[in-house]
Amino acid sequence: MDSYEPKDDATDDCFYQAGDLYRLMTEDKKVILIDNTARNIAEVTANIKYRHVEHGNSEFADKHSHSN
Repeated sequence: MDSYEPKDDATDDCFYQAGDLYRLMTEDKKVILIDNTARNIAEVTANIKYRHVEHGNSEFADKHSHSN
């Protein structure tokens, strides 16, 4: 077995699948996901919230930032 080393990924594009899945969701499912994420991320540090939004796609990030 080989292992994956994120720092060896020059593009650091390890999170695109979540954005692809999000764009396939219906609007009502997007609302549920955003509400659930906002509720569950409320207690984490600002740094983790920032990293979460930075790794998300811009559409999700825009909606998520308004949910707080």
